[in-house]
Amino acid sequence: MIDINNALHKAYYDLLKDALPIPASAGFVPVYEGEEPDNVQDSIYVVIGGVSNSDNSTQRCAGTITTIQVGVYGWALKYGGNARKYTNLVAGSILQLVSPNPPNSLVVPGVGVIGTKVQSDVEQNLSPLAGRKFCNRILIFSHYIYT
Repeated sequence: MIDINNALHKAYYDLLKDALPIPASAGFVPVYEGEEPDNVQDSIYVVIGGVSNSDNSTQRCAGTITTIQVGVYGWALKYGGNARKYTNLVAGSILQLVSPNPPNSLVVPGVGVIGTKVQSDVEQNLSPLAGRKFCNRILIFSHYIYT
C-alpha cells in the first residue's frame, strides 16, 4: 500500500486556497488543514480533515481507495443572518472544484487519481449559541488512486 495522505492534503489545500469567494463579501474563504486554529473569527471557513485509506493494489500497480473529509463551517447572527445559505454556496463551489464534470481536476503529485466521487454530503444545523446560529456542511470525497 502507498502512503498518499500528505500529498492528498496538499492537493486539496492548493485546490481550495484562494478559490472560494466569501459569499456577499470581498476576499476568499480561509482554508485550514487538519483543524481550525484557536479563536477563529471568520464567519465562514473550511477545514480539510481526516483521510482514510483502503488498499486496492494489483499485481501491476499499488493503489488505494481513499476518502477525505472537507468541512464548511459557518455562522451568522441569530436574527437576519444567512449561515445556511452561505455555507451551502461555499460547499457548492467545493463540489464544482473537486468533482467537476468532466472529472478529474484534482492533481496529486506523484500519484494518479483515476476517479472521484462524493461519498457523503451532510448538512448540520446546530442550536443557536451566544446570539449566533451555526450551520456546517461535511463533504466526504472518495478517490481511486494508484502509483
